[in-house]
This record gives sequence, structure tokens and C-alpha cells, in this order.
Amino acid sequence: MFTILLKKQFQEIFKGYFYDAKKNQMRSKGSIIAWFAFFAIIIFGVFGSMFVSLAVTLCEPLVSANAGWLYFAITASTAILVGVFGTVATGYTALFLAKDNDLLLSLPIPVKDIVAARLMSTFLLGTLYTAIALVPALVVYWRTKSSGIVEVLCGIALLVIAAAVVLCIGCLLSWIVAKIALRLENKSLLSVLIIVMFIALYYFVYFQAGEAMMELLANAATYSASVKDAAYGVYLFGSIGEGNVTAMIVFLAIAIVLVALTWVALSRSYLGIVTASAKTKRVRYVEKTASFKSSFSALLGKEFAKFRSSANYMLNSNMGSLFMLVIGIATLVNAQSINELVADVWGNDLTFVCVVMCGALCMLAGTNTIAAPSVSLEGKSIWILQSLPIAPKSVLRAKAVMHFILTAVPLAIAVVCFAIALDLPAAPKTLMCIVPFAYVAFTSMAGSFLGVKMANVAWTNELMPLKRSGAVIALMFGGWGIAMVFIVGFVIFGSAVDATAYMAVWAVLFLAIAAFLLHWLDTKGSQLFSEL
Repeated sequence: MFTILLKKQFQEIFKGYFYDAKKNQMRSKGSIIAWFAFFAIIIFGVFGSMFVSLAVTLCEPLVSANAGWLYFAITASTAILVGVFGTVATGYTALFLAKDNDLLLSLPIPVKDIVAARLMSTFLLGTLYTAIALVPALVVYWRTKSSGIVEVLCGIALLVIAAAVVLCIGCLLSWIVAKIALRLENKSLLSVLIIVMFIALYYFVYFQAGEAMMELLANAATYSASVKDAAYGVYLFGSIGEGNVTAMIVFLAIAIVLVALTWVALSRSYLGIVTASAKTKRVRYVEKTASFKSSFSALLGKEFAKFRSSANYMLNSNMGSLFMLVIGIATLVNAQSINELVADVWGNDLTFVCVVMCGALCMLAGTNTIAAPSVSLEGKSIWILQSLPIAPKSVLRAKAVMHFILTAVPLAIAVVCFAIALDLPAAPKTLMCIVPFAYVAFTSMAGSFLGVKMANVAWTNELMPLKRSGAVIALMFGGWGIAMVFIVGFVIFGSAVDATAYMAVWAVLFLAIAAFLLHWLDTKGSQLFSEL
């Protein structure tokens, strides 16, 4: 039974590699091999090469300083961090929110077997994530030290121990997330917050790692002695990679005990978590006058409700809003340094800086693709909107307006931060703050235009219109291309054109195209929508 459950788990995880949801049929053998080859290239070729570079940078200096154990402590800790990130992202759903929980629990299958199969699949995936970071470190060390069979076996054991730690930490965090989710009405928002938190953590570590690494390599011997004295357990853990058999046995035994305890704990609490219902509030009825909305307000509310209910929609179509907020606040915090850099690089040619900053804001806003997939996301339920006594143009306008609101609000915050932080001439600076909003008006209408022209309501997976849609690709890359043309155009013609006039012309152009697309949506677009 355990083998069957484990096989089922991996068939679910890699379903997209065997089954074409778009065509609703199994893939050919050649296609399956190609998908797995692509997966291997991305995982081990792209991401693995990053950790190869890290290992090459650290290995020889630390080994030369007789601090090979510190090398493994750093690389193994990095691998554990990567593994935990991947495990929480997949384990939360696989362990507690699997769609087949009700079916499996209704069958005569012991809960401990279900938990064991889910834990094993999570462990194997965690091992894969951990191996991406740790295997390059092991291979680089083995080549640098000309290691023997003992070091190789200890290195493999270190990978297993790290994967076990990843499993335990990942299950703990997934359990915490599941407990929190039971108290929240909107679980999609929780998913978005978790992923955004990990993205923020990644970039924080990324930007801090370079300076810390240089400091470590410059004082390897000092740091090695300090860590060894202050945290002897860390020294023993890292020494496993160097071939410390005693440390390997001790930590391997501890890892086995931790995994066993995790299995026992989950087996006892699993049934209570997966069958628990979300917390509900008791609402006391109070008689009040009903408020009526216009058809457009109701449609706009429906669009926002759809957006809030889908973590995939929020993450794949609205990341530009997060980037605008982060970059705007970072610009305000580092205003003095940025102004000094601008003065050093461009001197008195600050009008060019206004154009570049304006183009950068447009490019950030162009990362949002909210309107492009919105028509396709109606799916097979699109007939409901088509059958209602409302004008089709109101539906398309509501989708465009939602895109404008969700993009313009964070853009306004970023624009205010830029305006306060940057010491630039008043007139072009004013246009720098205005043009991006005209650009957002244009992309909002363009998104609805592309969404109708390239609609696909026959999808079987929500990610298809969000990631693989021609409308999304055209809007994002087309928007970026236009922002680049905006900057390059001033580079070419800037000597003959005033920056303020140049940006004003582009603002009028964006608004004119937006008005034309709005007219198209009200006429031909409405007809196309009615025929979908």
C-alpha cells in the first residue's frame, strides 16, 4: 500500500510532464522525455551552476586555511535553506491541502500509511532541492582534496542528513501555516504572503552575501577558530563532509530520530488538521436598508473578488506592484547616495535622468498583466456574463479599470518617493510623474484588447491563461519594448528635443491610443466577447 501511495504522490507532482492539460490527453514518450530533460537543465544546469560558482569561490581558500569543516557548514546550511524554501512551497499543499484527502480517508487505509507516503514524497523532493546546492559543493571539494571513499560516503551521508533536517523544518513550518490557514477566510492571501516573504528573504540574503563572503575569505582562520569555540556542534556537522565518521554516525542517528518523531507527530495530528473546518464568525442579524450598486460597480467588485480569491492570479499578474513599492521606498531611503551618483555620472544633464526614471517607472508598471488573462479566466462560466442583462462593454471596462487601479495605486506611491528623493529640474520632473499614469491607462486598455482578441476559455488549468497566454506575453514584452523605445528615442533625438516636450508628446500618445482601444472595446470588442 505504501508503494502505491508513493507512486500516486509522484504522479500528481509530475502530472504536467505526462499529461497535456491544454489538449486534454497524455503526452507522447518523446514529449515526456523532452519535458524531463528541460526540468533537469533548469534545475541542475541553471540553478546548479550558481552553486558551483559559490563552491569554487569558497572551497580552495577555506581548505587552504584548514577550515574545510567551515566550508561544509556554510554550503550545507545554504542547501538546507534552499530545501526548506522548496519544501514549504510544495509540502503545505501536499501534506495538508491535497485534493484527495477525503477520498483516501474514506478508504480502509491507515492514516500512518498516508502520512508516511506524503512524508516520503516530501523528503525525496526536499532531497532534490538540497542536492541542487550541496552536490556541487561536494564535487568541488572532492576534486580539490582528491578525496577517497570515506570522504565520498560521508559527503553522501551529509546530503541525507541535510535532507532530513529540511523535512523536519519544512513539516513544522507547513503545520504552522496549516494552523494559521484554518483561522483565515482568504487562504490565497496567505499563500501570496508566504511566497512574498521568501522572495524578500532571498533578495536580502543575496545582497548581503557578497560582502559577507569577502569578509569571511579575508579572515578565514580567525572566523574558523571563533565558530569552532563558540559552536562546537556546527564544527562537528561541517566535519562530516571532511570524512569525520563519528560525527556522521551521531548526526545520522539524530536525523533518523527526528524523522521518526515527525512521522509520529503528524500521524496523530494529521486527521484533525485535514478534517478541520475553517473558523467561522457568528453574525447577528441586524435589519438594515439594502444598498444597490450600478451594473459597472457590481462587475468591478466581481473582478476584485476573483483577483483576491486566486493566489496564482495575484502572484503571476501583479508582481510589478510589489517591485514599484520596494524600489520607490528604497529610492527614498537612499536618496542622498542616489543623488550623488546621478551628479557624478550625468553631471548637469539631469533632464536625461528624468526620461530614464520615467521609462523605468513605465517598465515596472508594464510588469503587471492583470487585464490580459481576465477574459480567459472566465473559462466555461463566461456564458453567465454573456446571459446577464448588461452591456458587454461594461464587462471589458471593468477588467481594464481593475488593472488600472491595482497598478496606479502602488505607482502613485513610487512616484511620490521618486519626486521627494530625486533632485531634478521641476518641469521634466513633473512630466516624469505624469507619463507613467498615461502609460498605465494605455496598458490597461491594451490588456483588455489582447484578452478579447486572444481569449482561451477552454483551459483545464488556471495557470494556462496566466502564464502561457499569448495575451499575457504580448502585453508584458510589448509594454517593456515600448518603454525601451521611449528611452532610446530620447537618446537618439534628445539633443534636438526638449525633455519636457518629449515626455508630454508621449503622454498624449499613450492617452490617445488608450482612447482608441476603449472605443474598440465598446464596439468590436464587445461583439467578440459576446461570441466567445
